[in-house]
This record gives sequence, structure tokens and C-alpha cells, in this order.
Amino acid sequence: MSDRLLPPSPNWYLGRCSDAAPAAALLGFGAKNSIFLLDVARGRPQILGELRGHTERVTGFSFCPHAGHTNTCASSSDDGTVKIWDTDTKAVLKEHTAHLATITALHWSPLRKDLVVSGDEKGVVVCWWHFKDETQSWFPEPRHIFCLSCSPHREEHVALGYKDGMIVIIDVSRKGAVVHRLRGHDGEIQALSWCPQLFDSRILGRSENASEADWQNGDVLKEESERFCALASGSRDQTIRIWNCSNGKGMVTLKLPQLKRRGAADVGTKERIWLAVHWPRDRPTQLVSSSFGGELLLWDLAKGGRQRWAQL
Repeated sequence: MSDRLLPPSPNWYLGRCSDAAPAAALLGFGAKNSIFLLDVARGRPQILGELRGHTERVTGFSFCPHAGHTNTCASSSDDGTVKIWDTDTKAVLKEHTAHLATITALHWSPLRKDLVVSGDEKGVVVCWWHFKDETQSWFPEPRHIFCLSCSPHREEHVALGYKDGMIVIIDVSRKGAVVHRLRGHDGEIQALSWCPQLFDSRILGRSENASEADWQNGDVLKEESERFCALASGSRDQTIRIWNCSNGKGMVTLKLPQLKRRGAADVGTKERIWLAVHWPRDRPTQLVSSSFGGELLLWDLAKGGRQRWAQL
């Protein structure tokens, strides 16, 4: 019998349905009703197992990012459950069914090892403190939540990305009170990524002719000098925006470039674009994003001029 296994395709068009364990070469992704675990330490990824228990499509997946708990992960599904798993035993440890609508987003807090946050298409946010198995639900905005991300700097702050292009930062220690509403995108928010370090906007590259006019790949807004929490957002409107989450203002807008490929990107391709964004842990001046044809782009925020990106 062959020792090779071809898993189902990862579930598409979801804000966070795959994740990597921070202290182990382990990748997990949702495929249909299951989560597949891959060892990515070797040259060829090895499938380590499958987490079975959901009865409908998996819509969110996140590893516990805390030391000593990297064998623990959380998932959400169209079956209305949020589950916590042990990746060693492949067993469900706990679950809740607090959502009454389709769950669309999930993240494990990088600062609270007992907190898993999820959101649904009606706009309800559920915080689950799983050590004491307590859930609390809030309704900050009557909008369809598309993705969410817990802050790595302030444990009470969670960023929510909505289908209509709005981004909201809430305080879960104050019953989900809205801290900032970030307006600027014209399409659904498909990805949110916090800068892993406090950001100093003086590192932002400037060109000799910098102005607030739209650049092909980035436009500069007014300069700040303090260090603050920064957030990157990717949208269906084909832009990446970087926000100062201390004052709720945008700093930079990066526009996806038209890369030279065989055949121009047609309207259908642009309509189907999924703009994923990742802020590398040890590189506060760089962003990684997807592009029209599936290419990966590395954005250098400290670089001046019109072209801040390089194709990986």
C-alpha cells in the first residue's frame, strides 16, 4: 500500500482557516469537515493526522500560540460549534455552541492563553475563556464579520474586519465597546495582521516627491513620530492599508501592482482575488501579501519611492 495521502483541498475564501504552530514545524488547515495536520520540517510535508468531529465545513482554525500549549488548537464550523483539540491525541477537549448564526472568523489570543475569540455573519463576537468554560457575547456592529485578529500588545483589544469594508477595534474588557472605527476600504476585509512590535512611523520610506496623491504602489499620509500598535488590512478593493491603532487613522495605502504575466488579468480574476496579508514576527518593516495571479509579494515599508514591493 502506498504511504502517500492526498487530502481534500483547503477550504476557500475564509479569513483564517490555516495556521502554523509557533514552536513546532506543524501546519494545520481546514478541508471540508476536518482539519489536517502536516509536518513541514522536512523537504516534503508529511501528513501527521486528521482532526475529525465537525459535521459541516470548517470555517476557522488557530493554534494556541503559548509556550507549553502548542499541541492545542481551536476550530469553528458551519455546524455552529467552536472546538478545542489536542493535536497529539486528535481528541476534542472542549466545545461551545454560543453562536446562533454562521461562524465566519476565529483567533486564539496571543496574550491570554485561555481566550478564544470568534465572530459570525450577524456581527456577534463571542469570547470564550475556556479554562473556566465561560462565554460572553457582544454585538458591536450589525455587520457581517469576515475576519478578526486579537492584538499582540493589548489583551483586551480585538480587530474586526467586516464584509462592507469597515474595520472596528473593540475592547473585550468593556463589554465589546468600540475603541476605533477604521474607514477607508471599499470592499470586504479579507485579512487583518497586527505589527508584532510597537511601530514607529518614522521608519516609513519617503520619496523626494512624497505627497498625498495616489501612488501606483503606495501613498503616504501625514507623519507621526510616536510608537504605537499598528494594523495591516487586506481588502477586496485590491489595497493594503496600515493603520495607527492609537488614534484610529490610516498611514499608508499600498495598491496591488499589475504584474507582467502571460495574458492580462481579466475582470473575473480581479473579482475572485483574495488579498491575504501577513506581518512577519521579526520584520516590522516588511509585509507579505498575495496578488492577482497567486504570486507572493514582499512589501518594504522602509523603502522610499513608488515601488515598495518585490516578488518572492
